[in-house]
Amino acid sequence: MNARWPTRLAGVALVLVLLVPFAARSRKPGTPATAARETLIVITPQNEAIRYEFGRAFRAHMARKGRDVEVDWRSPGGAAEIARTLASEYAAGFERH
Repeated sequence: MNARWPTRLAGVALVLVLLVPFAARSRKPGTPATAARETLIVITPQNEAIRYEFGRAFRAHMARKGRDVEVDWRSPGGAAEIARTLASEYAAGFERH
């Protein structure tokens, strides 16, 4: 029996452990591996017409740069309500940190 087989077996096991996560990763059919969808969250008091126009123009601009960006619009109320929401979120995050 060859004395090198434990070393070879360990090498094969290492390669399998490193390659299995890449092989097991799921992909959407028809989506290239390099295409990643990004999401931009925008908090605004603006109406639907303004959100539509800005969202469309931003997606077109980012598409020219080769990035697929989805705009997620949030409108919790007016400007004062948005300021209160952000202040409370930052304060809570600071307290948790």
